[in-house]
Amino acid sequence: TLPEPQLLQLLEAIEKNHRVWLRYQAPGQKAKEHTLSVWGLVLQDGILYCVCATAEGNPLLFAGQRIQSLRLLDERALPMPTTFSLKDFARAALRFSQPGQAILLRLQVHCGLIHLFEERPIGTKQQILKRGRIWCTLEAEVEASPALEWWILSFGDKMKVLEPRSLRLRLQETTASMARLYG
Repeated sequence: TLPEPQLLQLLEAIEKNHRVWLRYQAPGQKAKEHTLSVWGLVLQDGILYCVCATAEGNPLLFAGQRIQSLRLLDERALPMPTTFSLKDFARAALRFSQPGQAILLRLQVHCGLIHLFEERPIGTKQQILKRGRIWCTLEAEVEASPALEWWILSFGDKMKVLEPRSLRLRLQETTASMARLYG
């Protein structure tokens, strides 16, 4: 969780319309430093997320527990555009944005990544069925969508769909096509 002094600095940044400097460690990456405009805070499933903008005005989402250090700057923040919806951005960034039919998704996940799923479950009724030395098996009820398939593919060879069979076959076709493209 985000320590209270850092939370207060984020709230002060929003109130005073100031930028912040923060050190953030994304999963599986080295910590990076960012100077950002804070546009809002979102709480979902017990996790606090900070919606920020880069110097170019691109919105980004930062999980509070991954912020290693934070400092309020004496610089004006970029204003949030009137056309930007904090609610819509958070909904799209924190969920698979296109709703679909509910499916029971069973995955084989590299054990080095299982903490991500424990930190933020991917769907309802998520449970880790087996913990091996290299692979873990988990299942959860999720919505089938193109965004789900994109998300699965983003894990590369660190994740494998076991069920449902129809999704597994679609991903086999996609990855075979990719292999031909890069082969």
